Amino acid sequence: MLQFLKTLRWPPRRLVLWHSIAAIPMATVVVLGAYLSYHYHQLTIENRERVDRAYQVLDVVDGLYISIQNADVAERDYIITADDAHLVAFKAALKSESEDSEKLRELLVASKTQEANLAKIDVAVAAKLSELGETISLRQSQGFNAAQAAIRNGDGGQAMAALRQQVTVLAENERRFLMRRQAATREHERDTLLVGIFIAALSVTVRIVIALGIRHVHSRRQAAIGEDGEPAEAAADAGADKDDESSAKPATA
Repeated sequence: MLQFLKTLRWPPRRLVLWHSIAAIPMATVVVLGAYLSYHYHQLTIENRERVDRAYQVLDVVDGLYISIQNADVAERDYIITADDAHLVAFKAALKSESEDSEKLRELLVASKTQEANLAKIDVAVAAKLSELGETISLRQSQGFNAAQAAIRNGDGGQAMAALRQQVTVLAENERRFLMRRQAATREHERDTLLVGIFIAALSVTVRIVIALGIRHVHSRRQAAIGEDGEPAEAAADAGADKDDESSAKPATA
């Protein structure tokens, strides 16, 4: 094995140097392409995550509003029937609303605007649940007529209307955010594609330029070697002609 390695012929240092220098532009293109591709790919992933989060926000806020509606229905059914089963449904609706509110608080932690809207929703929810709790207490302590009078003399559905308005505001803001994020995702996907095309074209161009440069240098070296060899060849030809002439002259005594 050692004997085989000794017999190997290494390429000339000048050739190795030229190829090393020629590899620098190509390596730069590869590194640049890798960075840009990774950068735009990460932006696309981040925007997709934001889009998914926006859809979650819309689903959860709808669920929160439905939970309040279910609590309202359970409260009215209990007042009419005094059946404790409706109280169970009422408490389940309250639990669902609490879970949805906590989920929204986690999903909207990065948006100050939406956090402010969620705070307004919490205020409207608290007002509506306070109203429902009071009528249930009246039904339990004073009977149907007292609870019915409280509903009749209540706010006329203003608490529910205020809640609906705040839910609509939060949902509309999230839809606008969603549209912008979807547009940004499409833009980054397009940029990723364009970067790939640009890097491919740049790679091909650099390869062609390097090949032409090496060929040009090689041609110049060959031309220089040819020019240096011509005088020697001419001198050799002249020497041969003189020898021929001297041999052709007759010898004199």
